[in-house]
Amino acid sequence: MANKKTSHVRIINIRLNKYILPELKHTPINEITSETILKLYRRIEARGTIETAARVKVVIGQIFEYVIATDRAENDPTTPHAVVRCALKFSTLVFCRPGEIRYTE
Repeated sequence: MANKKTSHVRIINIRLNKYILPELKHTPINEITSETILKLYRRIEARGTIETAARVKVVIGQIFEYVIATDRAENDPTTPHAVVRCALKFSTLVFCRPGEIRYTE
């Protein structure tokens, strides 16, 4: 079990040092926006490492969970709360499948 923990910590450190910190190290936490994270995500994705991009986004989300819990920020830019909230409200009105709602104009 200790091996798994050590391996997990090593992988998280690699993601932080290779992908996240070079891009966001000098940006104050309150200035990191969804757009900033999306650009980082797309840059990683363009290399063909789609799973890595998704995992990096998860790590950033975990960091923001901690930041919010310690009152250093008010929202998590990795999650599109407003869009999801509207889609859920809309779905209760029209009783459509999620795929149909996504393509609604």
